Amino acid sequence: MNTFTRTLFAATLAVATFGGVAIAGHDGPGRGEHREFDADRLPRHLAALGLSDAQKTQIKALREASHARHQQERADRKALHESLWALSPSAPNYTAEVDRIATLLGQEHATLIRAKAALRAQQWAILTPSQQSQLAAMPKPDFSKMRGHRRQK
Repeated sequence: MNTFTRTLFAATLAVATFGGVAIAGHDGPGRGEHREFDADRLPRHLAALGLSDAQKTQIKALREASHARHQQERADRKALHESLWALSPSAPNYTAEVDRIATLLGQEHATLIRAKAALRAQQWAILTPSQQSQLAAMPKPDFSKMRGHRRQK
């Protein structure tokens, strides 16, 4: 074996050995994990308000209750999207089915918006007037800087 082959073999062996260790040791949030929406944790904007233990408990209970409902609604939307992609464009009722699924997806999205607004109102009611004014004074998210489908061009 020449020097290049030995070096290449050693490098491959090192990557195979230690690369797996580096991946296995990763315990942080991965792609698709949203710590902000974990039912056990408070969102940053609420955690910054200095909530009492009773307020934290009430807000966490609200979030846990809405979380289960949200998961079911998400599964419903996913099933609708999958049924849309399963349709064959050559089917005789293709346009009617697309319209039906689009209507159902619109209803699901409207339900999601209403549920988020209701949760926000319930959380607002738990806050004291000073915490409400603190929250109202916080900067709002700038959606134009967000990645992906939310980015405004």
